[in-house]
Amino acid sequence: MFNQVVIAMASHGYLELEGGQLMVEFVVRQCSLDPEDKVYVKLSGEEINPTQLRNMSEKTLQLITTTIDHMENVLWPFLLEFLVPLEYTRSSGIVCKCLADIAVKKRAKQEDEFNLNFEELGEYADVVCSAAVCAHASSCPLLRFSVLLLQSIFPNLQRCWLDSLF
Repeated sequence: MFNQVVIAMASHGYLELEGGQLMVEFVVRQCSLDPEDKVYVKLSGEEINPTQLRNMSEKTLQLITTTIDHMENVLWPFLLEFLVPLEYTRSSGIVCKCLADIAVKKRAKQEDEFNLNFEELGEYADVVCSAAVCAHASSCPLLRFSVLLLQSIFPNLQRCWLDSLF
């Protein structure tokens, strides 16, 4: 139910307003739930376990990323902030998947804001490059996002890496 509200708010532009990033943060927090938790949430009279809530939240984040164009303004580069804190480790796979989807769109449009200043954001680049070894993260989204970020860091290296990976 809450995820439907977030999607509706996003599609009507409310997440672009003040407080919208807090809603995104809440969804990312739900993506970070520990499946071992024994806490159940009652939703419409039905008990939802942490894994189900996490899956719903991941789908919500993916939907607002891929289907609502103006959400790029809210999510980029804001989602990078969730790659560093440990409490968001379990959400790094979906966060990188969403960042990669946004990066592909921005790169196709050749938008200037795709090229991040890594002297200011160096810790995020370090986390993205090293997070693939994290047990809770999916390495495919991390690798995909890393490849896309190479354009901002080392344009010539990207071509070499793409040739050897794909």
